[in-house]
Order: sequence, then C-alpha cells, then structure tokens
Amino acid sequence: MKKIIFISPPKLTNNGKNLNVDSDIYHHFVKGMSEANIDHEIVKFITDENSNFFLDTNHLLSLVEKNKNSIILVDGNFNPGDSNGLYPVEVLNLLKQSKLKVVCFVPDLIKEVKLSKWIEVSNFLIATTKPGVEWANNFYKTNKFVYYPTFPVSMYGENDIKNFLARPYDFGYIGSNKIFRVNFISLLLKLGGNRLSSIIISSYRTGEIINTTEKYLKVLSNCKFYLCTRAAVKEDYKNNLELTEGRYANRVSEAIACGCIPLYFQPQVKNIFKYYINYFLYFSKFSKMFNISKLSGNKKSKPYDEIKFESGFVVAEDPIEAVNIIKSNDAELYQKIKNEAKKIHEEYIDPVKFFEFILTR
Repeated sequence: MKKIIFISPPKLTNNGKNLNVDSDIYHHFVKGMSEANIDHEIVKFITDENSNFFLDTNHLLSLVEKNKNSIILVDGNFNPGDSNGLYPVEVLNLLKQSKLKVVCFVPDLIKEVKLSKWIEVSNFLIATTKPGVEWANNFYKTNKFVYYPTFPVSMYGENDIKNFLARPYDFGYIGSNKIFRVNFISLLLKLGGNRLSSIIISSYRTGEIINTTEKYLKVLSNCKFYLCTRAAVKEDYKNNLELTEGRYANRVSEAIACGCIPLYFQPQVKNIFKYYINYFLYFSKFSKMFNISKLSGNKKSKPYDEIKFESGFVVAEDPIEAVNIIKSNDAELYQKIKNEAKKIHEEYIDPVKFFEFILTR
C-alpha cells in the first residue's frame, strides 16, 4: 500500500494568522490514517513571530524526495499564492515536479473557492456535495471532481442505549450562529422549556472549552441529539432562479461517530418564490424584526446527498416535532436509529472506507 504525504493546516487561521484552534478536518484525517493503518507523513506548517502561519516548503520537498512511491493528499480549501500566505505559490511547482499522484479534497465546494490551480496538479478532487461535483465538472470543463458522501471520522462514542439515555444533555449544538439555525434552536428551546436539557455554544471555537477537536468531540459525546443542518440554506451552483440545497456539512458524521442521534433540519428551497418569502421572514437578518412562532423545513431532505441508507438520523419538519421526539424517551426507537447510524459509519464514515476509496481509485 502506498504512503500518503498529507498537506493540511493543523490549526484554524484568520487572514493567515494562527488562531491556535484545532482544525477538525486535520484531526479527522490524521487520526483516521493512523486507525486505518495507513503509512503516512505529515507536512509541517510554520508559525512565525507575527503569528503568520504557512506551509514549510522545505519539509514538503524533503518528504517528496524521500518517498517516490507516495500519494500526496492535500486540503484544497486554500489556494497557493493567496494573500493569506498559507500555501506559498511554489507549492504548485513542487507538486508538478514530484511526478506523484496528487489527490485534493475540497471541504467547501463553492464558487468562491477558486480551484483551477488544484485541477491542474491533481489526479482527482474529492468533494462531499454531489450537486457541487456536477457543477464543478461542468464549470471547469473537467471530469476530475468525484463524489464521496463524507469525510472520515473515527468512532468516538458508543452504541449502548443505557449509556445513551444517561447522557446529561438532551440536545446540543456547537457552531456558527447562522440565522436559520438560531431561529430553529430558539423555538426548540422555547417549546422544550425546563423539560429539555441542552448545551448550545455559538462559537468559532476560540473558547477554552472547545479549542481542540478532542474537547469538541467530548461535548458531542455528552449529547443525545445533536443539531445537524447543511452548511447553508441554499447554493446557487446554477443561478438564483434554480437553487440547490446547501452543501453537505460534516457535523452529521461527527454526531454519528460520537454516538449522538443527528437531529437534521433544512429549509425548503424547491419552490423559488416560497423560498425567498421564507428566507426574508425566517432565515435573513430581517427575521429579528418578527416574533417567530412557527418554522418549517423540508421533510424530504436528507443530510447526505447520496447514500443507500434512509435513516440513522431524525429529519425534523419543525421544532415541535423535534421536541416531541427528544422528549419521548423511546428507547426502542432510539436504538433502531442508532443501529442504522452505525451502519452508515461502517459503510462510509469509517476511515478505512474513505482511504480505501482514495488508494484504489
């Protein structure tokens, strides 16, 4: 089996500055390679005296020269030569001259992330949103983009129903305060009242309680249900008159790996006129002007674009349904959902499956 040379920043950044907060993507890939017994080397990043954070090109060059029969796996959310300085521009030439197979993974496949440079040096690019893959292949006039439903996440929690029912939090959410999530959570908490124990951390992860991935996963493993939405309400891969559901977000796989039941909510985007009315009332900054008492989502939506399982998560049409399921304490139902979630992990999320996909393609 070939060795992987892995390139991804281990810390989150802001305008090229090291925030000293773990990158979950980095954590999941590195831990996953170890658990899948993948021989690998990790390219170092440097933090200078001004907290500027950038790839160590000398270390990359030395690894390439020592490992002539390797695969380079690179995080494509950052462009070589960008103003943030994370990937120096000479990275492109190093990859070209290496003559090694290059695989690029793209956590956020959106129009704003320019991918022409990665297409030039990559054998293929992996993304977790199927409509995004179709759009990218058409937009960039290539066939190098391929779909895989999730990034790897090692098992962190357990499937035992007794321990699950003893978890301290009925409901949890950690993440950015996008308005469609905030309004859903607000209604859920209002309806649940004192009957619902919850932990909500609206944060960019700079707080001490969750500034490492291990701390973040520990919080998840104390939740029974965990809110999982897509990364956005909608994507305009085609145009503003033909919308696509927001791209996949890896928190659903993290929730499954931590033994939570993913509580999935996503607004409807199929009816363009209804969407823009609902967006103004419920999902835009103007929604703060209204006293929201009702919020509905798309019951037919699923957190993964294409997998062979239809359950393993709860799709909530609205906060009322969500509260009823959470407070039902239906151990038999919960165990059934968790059993299906375990199958999703075994089939797709397990790092062995993910890296097998890369190494055999």
